Amino acid sequence: MKKVIISILIGLCCLAILFGGFVVYAMYRMKPVKQVIATDLLVSTEWSEILPKTPMQVNRRTQSVELNIDGYKHDLFEKGWQIKFPDGTIVKPEVKIFDEYGNVFDLHDAARVGNIVGFKPEYDSNRYTTFPKDRNYTKIRIRSDKPFKCSNITWTNMDLK
Repeated sequence: MKKVIISILIGLCCLAILFGGFVVYAMYRMKPVKQVIATDLLVSTEWSEILPKTPMQVNRRTQSVELNIDGYKHDLFEKGWQIKFPDGTIVKPEVKIFDEYGNVFDLHDAARVGNIVGFKPEYDSNRYTTFPKDRNYTKIRIRSDKPFKCSNITWTNMDLK
């Protein structure tokens, strides 16, 4: 009888370890991979060209270029989808990303969390990722109709599942 109880306890411990390992792996895969591309950038009406120290790569399901905009805070109750500062100024950034072959991806305003605005390409339901996986991304260009300051610009890879 003792052998049966010990065998059951060992089996339950093994299941608990396997389940714990699965949870840790799932949490690791859910954690976004972020690469800071630029800090303290004044975005103006002229194109700013940003060259990351290391090329940006696709290594999760979705990618975005995130602007951490000084002085902006997304208001959940604000009507419309604008980047509006407390003084009433509305800015409309234009963001482009270039791959190593010279292809250009126009990005659009796609996500908001606090003072971070995420830019992504138009979603294509026929592809698994929003960017082709088989290349590096080497350059970002950004400008705006009205100047504003970004404390940082980040390339983010994440899995939403």
